[in-house]
Amino acid sequence: MLIDEWRKFKGWKVLEFFLDTGKEIHVKKLARVLNISSQTASYYLKFYKKAGVLKERKEANLLLYSLLDNALTRQLKVLYILDQIYPIVLRFAKKASVTSVVLYGSHASGTYSKESDIDLLVISQKKTLDLNDFKMLEKKVGKEVKVQIFSLGEWRSLKRKSDYFAQSVLSKHILLYGAEI
Repeated sequence: MLIDEWRKFKGWKVLEFFLDTGKEIHVKKLARVLNISSQTASYYLKFYKKAGVLKERKEANLLLYSLLDNALTRQLKVLYILDQIYPIVLRFAKKASVTSVVLYGSHASGTYSKESDIDLLVISQKKTLDLNDFKMLEKKVGKEVKVQIFSLGEWRSLKRKSDYFAQSVLSKHILLYGAEI
């Protein structure tokens, strides 16, 4: 939603390339991939390097740029994935009448890679839910979506037992819908 509007801005297209792919690339290739001028690509690469988002390394006569791993870039990655998944999760949650939906794992912490799956925890009184919305989400983001479904009682029991999985989710999650877990 938000990002669709931001895509009109060439600086966002440059940043999105790195948030989405995590690849290392040189100016001219980035310009070709994004269909922008080399001058525009160069400007934003230098801008994001100065802003602490990208790093630069020299190989032969090429300057190669890639995403830094720091607090700022991890939060940008979280924002990027949230914008893609939130509308679909919200539609699912309202349709399925669930108690809570939570994003956890590497996507909640912003440490994911292109190969990482998206981990969702659903608290619902129903054990079987229509997960077709998540199949659509998989196609949209090109990643596997793994959904763990628990009843409220099951989830509370895991928390009481200090279950490793529950503690892991509780330590780093983002509430997408409903009551806090």
